Amino acid sequence: MSDSSSLPTPPKPWIAGLLGFVCVPLGMLYVRRPRLAGAYLLVGLVVGLVQMLFLRHLPVLSVLPLAVAIGCSMHAVALSKDAPALTRRPWYSRWYGLTGIFAAFFGVIVLARAFVIEPFRFPSGSMLPTIPEGAHLLVRKWGYGHYDAFGLTLADGTISAPLQRGDMIVFEYPQERDIDYGKRLVGLPGDEVSYVDHVLSINGVAAPVVPVGTYQD
Repeated sequence: MSDSSSLPTPPKPWIAGLLGFVCVPLGMLYVRRPRLAGAYLLVGLVVGLVQMLFLRHLPVLSVLPLAVAIGCSMHAVALSKDAPALTRRPWYSRWYGLTGIFAAFFGVIVLARAFVIEPFRFPSGSMLPTIPEGAHLLVRKWGYGHYDAFGLTLADGTISAPLQRGDMIVFEYPQERDIDYGKRLVGLPGDEVSYVDHVLSINGVAAPVVPVGTYQD
C-alpha cells in the first residue's frame, strides 16, 4: 500500500503560466514538452532577429516578444490542465532541473556577450548616412581587451586583435564609462591625422574618397 502523498503531481497551471511568460522555454519544459520548448526558443530567436533588422522601420514589431510570452503562457496553462496526474515527471520539469537549465542558459548568454559577440544599438545619427540612428550592430569582442556583459566586467586585458583604418569600433567614453560610442577608426598609434578644408589626411596623404551616390535624409 503506497502513500498518496508520494505520487507524482501534475504541473500546476499558475506555475506553468508564470514560467511561460517570464522565460518561454521553461514553461514548456515544466509541462513536459521539450520539443515545444525548443520550438518556442527558435521562435524567440527569430523574433529577436526580425526586431534587429526591421524595428527601426516598423516600431509595431516591439510588441512581438510580449505577444510570444503571452501566447506561450496561455499554451503552457492549457497543457498543464491536460497533463495526467500520475505520470512521473522527468528531471527537466522539476524545480532543480528548471533552475539548472536556466542558470546554464543564462551563463552561456553572458559568456557569449562578454567574449564572442554582443548586439549594440547605435545611439545617434553621427555616422549618417553610413549608419543610421537606431541601427543594430553586432560587435566582435574576442581580442579587444574589454570583456563585459549586462554591466558586469568579467576580464580586462590588452588588445591582441589587429586594428585597421576604416574599422567600425565601439568603446566606452573615458569620462563616463556608462556611455558607449561607435566610431570609425581613422588613425593608428603613431599616425598624424589632419582635417583641413574638408580633406582628411593621414601622415600627409589625403584619404581616398569614393562617391557612393546622393544622400537624402
